[in-house]
Amino acid sequence: MSLSVNPATIGITYSTVHPVQSESRKRSSEKAEVIGQSLQDREKRQRQFQVQAAQSTSVSDVFEQDSAEQASSESRKRSSEMAEMIGQSLQDREKRQRQYQTLAAQSTAVSDVFEQDSAEQAPSESRKRSSEKAEVIGQSLQDREKRQRQFQVQAAQSTSVSDVFEQDPAEQAPSESRKRSSDIAEEVGRTLQGREKRQRALQELTDQLSLLSFSIEKDLLEAATSNDWQLVGQILDCYPLVDIDTAASEGPNKGMSVLWLAAHGEQWGLVEKMLDLKPDANIDAVPSEGLMKGISVLWWAACYGKWALISRMLDLKPDANIDASPAVGDRKGASVLWLVASGHQQWALVKKMLKIKPNANVDAAPAEGPSKGVSVLWLARVNKQEDLVKQMKKTSKVPGSGNPAKKMSKRVLFVEYGVL
Repeated sequence: MSLSVNPATIGITYSTVHPVQSESRKRSSEKAEVIGQSLQDREKRQRQFQVQAAQSTSVSDVFEQDSAEQASSESRKRSSEMAEMIGQSLQDREKRQRQYQTLAAQSTAVSDVFEQDSAEQAPSESRKRSSEKAEVIGQSLQDREKRQRQFQVQAAQSTSVSDVFEQDPAEQAPSESRKRSSDIAEEVGRTLQGREKRQRALQELTDQLSLLSFSIEKDLLEAATSNDWQLVGQILDCYPLVDIDTAASEGPNKGMSVLWLAAHGEQWGLVEKMLDLKPDANIDAVPSEGLMKGISVLWWAACYGKWALISRMLDLKPDANIDASPAVGDRKGASVLWLVASGHQQWALVKKMLKIKPNANVDAAPAEGPSKGVSVLWLARVNKQEDLVKQMKKTSKVPGSGNPAKKMSKRVLFVEYGVL
């Protein structure tokens, strides 16, 4: 039996099948475009979800940074709204995921139909393409599920942190509090260390100054003892705070201060300078031994007739000892007050002394020499200082008018005491 093939029939058959095949391809292409558009929309929404999740996390961070100033009710409301928003987004995502799965299944079915209708085409190549598309869609779905789980975890963490923070805001940030306490403790420690360091440095400086001061005072005393007044002046110029009351503590010069030595050496310019540098200097300093025992700085000034200097000394030190006198020698008993009274009519200065010290010894008189027994009271009487005489008689302990032990000629009275 012979088989005859009608070319016309073949052409009809091909023309019948070919339109179906092209239409199937067209439908597959349209569905592929729909799937691609869906995937693009899904990626767009996925980025929106990521932005929302990041905003949610940033809001939670801001809330954690300054929780003490937020109202707890408002915080719970915001957290609840964020949780609802995230939940709604997850529901929408699941709904779209199911739609994508349906589209993927439809795409697979279309690919299968297309392969069946186009039996004349390369079936292996079509299956390969369909398989690649299915793998791409499956991978996209897996990535989407993975990101979805991450978003869920982040949302749950954000909500839980907000809830815990709202429950007890006073218990938050313990590490920050410890850090602040540690910083404060370190700062206090550094402050104390710095203070101790400065204190040690100050003590060392004080010790050095003490040694230097002792050395300077020693040099000053040696210069005054050796009558090197130029060196004394230089030391006073360089070290104005040096102690001019420095005195020998032993030996024949015991008690003789630098000021005393300057007065004894008649260095009245240096005495004035010393009083300028140290107004409260000891003008009552006296040697404790030897022939100069009992003689003070004030006594030397009276002995040499430095009346203005005496007045200044009394202004600087009103409680100065005006009864000071030599303990031995022919001047024994001649006090500062006696020297001023026996001077050249220095009754104004005598009045000043008695005003400062009303109970001064007005009976003081030399124990030896031509003026033996001549008291301050007697000098005031013979010089007709009636007011002073009345005042002195109140404190005098010698009966009578204080006459000297022997009568003096008019010449002696005039020469020695200026009495006419």
